[in-house]
Amino acid sequence: MTLESPSLAPVARLSRFIALSAMLMVATAAFAKDDGLPPRSEWKTSGSSKQVAALAPELAIDGDMTTHWGGAFSADHWLQLDMGRAAEVGGVLLNWDYGFAVSYAIQTSLDGKAWKDAYISGDSRGFTDYLFFPKVKARYLRLASLPKTADWGVSVREFEPLSARDAAHLSGLAGTADPNQIWSGTTPRALQAAGKQPGTRTLDIALGRALPVAGLEVWWGGPRDGAKLEGREVSGQWIPMGEDPGSLGDLSYLAAPEVHTIDALRMTVGESGGAPVLKRLRLLGPERVMTATKRQEIAASRTNSSLFPSSLHQQQVYWTAVGIPAGMQKSIFDEYGNLEPYKGSPMVQAVWRDAGGRAVIADNVERKHSLREDWMPIPTVE
Repeated sequence: MTLESPSLAPVARLSRFIALSAMLMVATAAFAKDDGLPPRSEWKTSGSSKQVAALAPELAIDGDMTTHWGGAFSADHWLQLDMGRAAEVGGVLLNWDYGFAVSYAIQTSLDGKAWKDAYISGDSRGFTDYLFFPKVKARYLRLASLPKTADWGVSVREFEPLSARDAAHLSGLAGTADPNQIWSGTTPRALQAAGKQPGTRTLDIALGRALPVAGLEVWWGGPRDGAKLEGREVSGQWIPMGEDPGSLGDLSYLAAPEVHTIDALRMTVGESGGAPVLKRLRLLGPERVMTATKRQEIAASRTNSSLFPSSLHQQQVYWTAVGIPAGMQKSIFDEYGNLEPYKGSPMVQAVWRDAGGRAVIADNVERKHSLREDWMPIPTVE
């Protein structure tokens, strides 16, 4: 259970997703050009599992966000793209339907037989994944399930490779290794480029083509003193995207409250005893704008994190609806004894102080669940 889920109707979520998908299609069409890849008319797709015609593999490359491919995604299953000839590839734009895989690999091949992992995801959140990796020459690309995966079925609206020149290009990182390794978190890198203000460093990210973007997620490998993100709109104007002051936490979510179509990002980071170190980056798709719930999740990951409900720690919470039979209004009561009195309301959570003055909640203590008189549909958490 999350604080948002009871209050956001399925129709509203679908409408918002369709609108955001339309934005992505418009941005893609507006900036289409000869990108160094074979034309889409030469592309062919295949899949490892059988599908009905309405879920055929070719629907994942037709440029239509209203259609999608669907197939099995347990171990050893895949969706494969043959571009017709080899080209230098530097990323993939992946637009999921509602069935998405948390864990998967993007693989490349020249002959369709020998495959190499270009990018491995272990924490996808669905909707839009912007994936970048060191350029590789390939004719074939695969969206492949990982060994021992728990996923059983997925659906993909669009699977689009990016040429090396249309992928992200980073400047400001120390070292000689390919900067695009930072997107998958394989090699931590220090920020080398000096910022405009004394005691700051900058990272510049040029996108090969403008994309609808909410912001940037940053994993840190060392101390820093605040981070600010700016984005450049297609008009050339730089606008603020997000800010994370101080040095709390090892993750910064630098996102705007609305989507912007941008072609470049600039992150300015304050030094704290040395050059800040980055472990990983993730470009946030249009659905990942900053919301009230996301702000609460960030707060829950930092000071006094134990006082926040498990739902804000991205943990599964079991709950039940309670109320008068056939009544229009229901409450939600979770396994920790937290109560959401009505749809869209704040959650009520009990907090205790022990003899030593320490504040505690029910997340990490022994709990007893029961029904009134052992049978009535009135749940109790003790």
